[in-house]
Amino acid sequence: LGETVFVRAANEGESMRVLELLVEARADVDARNAQDRGATAPFYAAKRGDVERIQQLHGLGAGLEPVVNGTQTPLIIAAGQGLTETVRALVQLRANVAAMPVYGITALKEAARGRHRETVRVLQELGAERR
Repeated sequence: LGETVFVRAANEGESMRVLELLVEARADVDARNAQDRGATAPFYAAKRGDVERIQQLHGLGAGLEPVVNGTQTPLIIAAGQGLTETVRALVQLRANVAAMPVYGITALKEAARGRHRETVRVLQELGAERR
């Protein structure tokens, strides 16, 4: 097992129509890339800061809470890179601002660790609490 057709299509910028056709053909929108720690299409989109793709994937039913490599969610990876607008979009789509997969890692802690002040401020406005 490796990268799935859906993950590849989503990451290579295929059109929304192509993604819809894959879903109609029963592609798994929550498929994981076994070659990359179990990453999903929303995880890759969050890592790139691609808000439009995140919204498209969510609209197709993709989950926004997959834990990748046991430690990161799309929100945590975006926060750790200081992608403030991506963080805002994920939380507006109901990503869990308090998610803590393991080791006490949260989006807020990752943003603070990266010294992304604006992202920290936005996360706190959106309900993230220091622990």
